[in-house]
Parts: sequence; structure tokens; C-alpha cells
Amino acid sequence: MQETLVKYLAGLLDADGCLCFHFSHSTAGHYNISLVLTLVASKSVDREGSFLRSLPELTGLGRHHDHGDHTTWVIGKRNELEQIVPRLCKHMVIKAKHWDWLLRTRRHFRGAKLSFEDVESLKKASKESRKDTGPLSVKKHATMAWTCGFLEGDGCFSLKKPKGKGRYRELNVRSYSDDNDPQAAELLMKSFGGHLYRREGMVFWRRNLGPRDKSFAIKFLKKMIRHSHLKKWKMERMLEHLYNYKSPRAACND
Repeated sequence: MQETLVKYLAGLLDADGCLCFHFSHSTAGHYNISLVLTLVASKSVDREGSFLRSLPELTGLGRHHDHGDHTTWVIGKRNELEQIVPRLCKHMVIKAKHWDWLLRTRRHFRGAKLSFEDVESLKKASKESRKDTGPLSVKKHATMAWTCGFLEGDGCFSLKKPKGKGRYRELNVRSYSDDNDPQAAELLMKSFGGHLYRREGMVFWRRNLGPRDKSFAIKFLKKMIRHSHLKKWKMERMLEHLYNYKSPRAACND
């Protein structure tokens, strides 16, 4: 598995992934602990579930399931989780600390016979761990692969049509996260500029990709397209608009 794919998945899982304990009740009356990683995408975003369906082959890990209008990628085998989770944590910005704690705790209790009280205690500890968000080490700049993955999960590439007789389209990219998970928005702001704002328990990052910032926008979109698996068509439309854009002065001279 190429590291660029790992970085992309780290961003996508930072946005939409889940790693959690699973407790199975044995016939002897005790509980066994395991971990399950899941990623769900609607088929309206992941066209016919094509990307998530391809992940078992691309990564050599897990399996996929189709559920009506959604597709799910699942990894539950211990050896497979040991292969992927440490690599993901190295690049994750929001969930790295929590996922690292989950994996270390799973290792600690491997083979243990847990009581009902143990299970309840671990569930409570997991909720507390999820509050301790952030990367394993300080990130100076967002990688393009992680950025693409995160924005394809918790982001929006916007190409708004002009209102009325206006001739200009509004192009921008936005991300949105829970206010308790501000690390991604802050890193995007630090890496690419734009604006950061909070509203109703959410933190948002917004960056103009219109003609005013055409040089940056073209470079940014081309790099996003290189890594994209879910929203490439939207990025390509935005890029095409920027290439074909003519300023009002140029239009008058024509």
C-alpha cells in the first residue's frame, strides 16, 4: 500500500471513519475484546460504491458490504488492524491519539477474560479518550493527500451559479467539523490561508478558489485531483471554469 493512499485514507477516516471496541460474550460467561474499523459512504458520493468496493483490493485489507444506498468498508481482523492503524495514526490530525489508545488498549487486553464491569469501564474510558483529540506529533503543514481525503469526507467544493444577470461564479472550498475537533480546520488555515469561523458548535474553514486567487486555485485543484477518489468531477469543473475565465476588462477588449 503506497504511503500516499495511507495519507488519503487518514484524512478520509479523520472525517468519516470509526474505530471502536467490540465485545463478544462467550458461553463461559466472560467477554472478549476486539477492534473494528469501519468507513461508510453513500453511493451518491461514492458513485455506485466503486471506491469503497475497491479498498479490499487496493489495501489488501478488510471487506466491503453494500447496504441499499450506502457502502461500508470493514476491517476486523487483528493482524490487519495492526498493519493499517499505526500507519494511519502517523498521518491523522484529529483521531490519531484516540485510535492509538484504542490499539494499545486492545493489545493490553488480548486474550483476557473480561467481566461485565470491565466492559462498562472500557466503554467509559473510550468515550473519555475520544475527547483527547489531535495528532501524535505537531503537524507543520497539511499534506495534499491527507487534505484531499479530509475534504472529500468533511468538506465541500463549491461552484455556485451566478444570481440574476451576474456573470461571475463563486468558487471556494470549505470544511466543517465539531467544535471539539478543531485541529483539521486550524491546520488547513495554517497551510492554505482562508478564513476560520465557529457557529452552533461547529468549526468551519473556508478558502476562496475563484478568479481573484486563480494562481493558487489552479495549483491547489490540480493537486487535489491527483489524489481524489470521490469528488474529482466537481474539482475538474472548477478547474475548467478557471481556465476559461475571462476578466471583465478582457471581455470588453474582445
